[in-house]
Amino acid sequence: VKVIVKPVEFTENNRTFETIGTGQAKLSAEIYPAVEDEVVAVNFNLQQKVKKGDVLVKLDDREEKLAVRLREVELKDARALLNRYEEAVKEGAVPQSQVDTTKAEYEAARVALDQAKLDLAYHEITAPFDGYVGIPTIDIGDRIGPQTMITGLDQRDMLYIHFEVPETLVGQLHQAMQDKQEITLRTPSFPQREFTGTISAIEGRVNEDSRTITTRVVIDNKDDLLRPGMSFSTKWV
Repeated sequence: VKVIVKPVEFTENNRTFETIGTGQAKLSAEIYPAVEDEVVAVNFNLQQKVKKGDVLVKLDDREEKLAVRLREVELKDARALLNRYEEAVKEGAVPQSQVDTTKAEYEAARVALDQAKLDLAYHEITAPFDGYVGIPTIDIGDRIGPQTMITGLDQRDMLYIHFEVPETLVGQLHQAMQDKQEITLRTPSFPQREFTGTISAIEGRVNEDSRTITTRVVIDNKDDLLRPGMSFSTKWV
């Protein structure tokens, strides 16, 4: 059989890979109440920027406030009784075992007060971090519980996009991350614009099934133009 032979030539890999990833907020949470009760105040609007600790929703807490006052009275009485017994034991009027029992009752009263304050605090649902809230799903008068999602909260001044990149580009990815090389990104939401990001992290292992490695690209979103959940594409050479 006649064949045509040709010397082997080594050429650079000039293939281009295009991948698509989904934007994620720097911090993201779904807000749920810890207890069940009636809504008496909703303190946020759609897409409002809130600060960490802001009260988003307030539940009816009248019973919890009364419980705190009751526990404060009980703690005060327990402290007074313990003081009397501690003085009396010095004179031998009461046994030490009585003092120990009273001390335990005092500590139990302190714990009960702390629990009452915690139950009261649960009736104010606060923002766990700075960010933008979504659509309120509740209204004043609703009775909600731990299974009721109040809204979403995203800190989106920075977005993370995760791409699956072929393992053949691992070396180039590490070099690009060290050099803080800019990555060009596109999204269907703004087809006429290009955005830039940088590689902030590379997964520690290659996926054995797909032979790809997860790469995180971070993009500045201080102008609040982009949204979590948007799709982004980029090309890897």
